[in-house]
Amino acid sequence: MSERRKITIELLDPIKGHNGLISQVVLREPSLRDLFDLGEPQILGFGGTGKGIAGQIPFLVEDNKAIGAYFERLVQPPADPLLLGNCSLRDAMKIKAAIVGFFTEARVPSDSSKPDSSSST
Repeated sequence: MSERRKITIELLDPIKGHNGLISQVVLREPSLRDLFDLGEPQILGFGGTGKGIAGQIPFLVEDNKAIGAYFERLVQPPADPLLLGNCSLRDAMKIKAAIVGFFTEARVPSDSSKPDSSSST
């Protein structure tokens, strides 16, 4: 099994850890098991004119409980999720955006995910 992609988030406001300052957070990409265990970090909602489904406008609503559960699961050592709970709001928003970003990127189809037109059915 190949190692999952990881991203590093530089903290704007480092926090004091057991072994010195924590100035960055590393998150691993979620797996299939993570997705099935925790669900989507965003929920599709509809709103608009109220004139039936055709008049509704889709929008995404963030599920903060799911995002928090992903944070606990995706953060990599040496960072401690309990200590990171004390990070600034600015850094919390960066971390949250990174977690949701994994899913946003995964929804964009890649060339390799297109059906092979040469296959017979």
